[in-house]
Amino acid sequence: MQRKTMCAELLKHYEKEGEEFIHRFVTGDESWVHHYDPENKRQSMKYRHKSSPPRKFKVVASARKVTLIVFWDSEGIVHIEFLKQGNTFNSERYISTLRKLSVRLKRVRPTKHAILHHDNARPHTSRQTEKALHKMNLVVLPHPSYSPDLAPSDFYLLRKLKEHLRRNHCESDEDVEAAVRHWFRCTFSPTACVNLFNTGVPTEALVVVVVVAAAAAAAAAVVVVVVVVVVVVVVVVVVVVVVVE
Repeated sequence: MQRKTMCAELLKHYEKEGEEFIHRFVTGDESWVHHYDPENKRQSMKYRHKSSPPRKFKVVASARKVTLIVFWDSEGIVHIEFLKQGNTFNSERYISTLRKLSVRLKRVRPTKHAILHHDNARPHTSRQTEKALHKMNLVVLPHPSYSPDLAPSDFYLLRKLKEHLRRNHCESDEDVEAAVRHWFRCTFSPTACVNLFNTGVPTEALVVVVVVAAAAAAAAAVVVVVVVVVVVVVVVVVVVVVVVE
């Protein structure tokens, strides 16, 4: 029910504002980025010949890693920062990041009346964070629990980044940061030949949130109708049985 309600609210925003809602949408998340991350099984199959012998061992990601924190919108990357391994990502740290994001938005998106989207990780939803968001006048969109399919960073940005970085060997945290920044520059630069924004893909990634919202609402309505029909059928059967007896 929570998912249906929140999806319906997102859908109302889009129906009211249209593409302007997508333009105002700023979403963010954080994720580990390993110094080395092997291919998954599906990726490795792309390079294997039919006669290749089966692998005898499993390669795992390196223990060394950094935390990437990224915020982006339909125009590109707004803010990124890194947290070295061993440092705790908590409410205090997230509030510090949000303050930097707020300053960054005023500088690079001065006309944007941004609305923020993030998932329900504890640092995002603590009372301390909510108070800080209120002071910064940052409006936050609702996000239902356990719904990565409604988080563009989960199903699009971070997935694409990690697919690109797999099989790369980084010797240091600085190498990881440089690789991540390079991918963002190449992918989201207005002049880059691989600029995905020229094809509208990132905007579509954000629109998926609205589409899924509509689908969720429709699915919920169908379930209600089916339940009502089943109840009616059961009642009719009971009445018939009673009459026959």
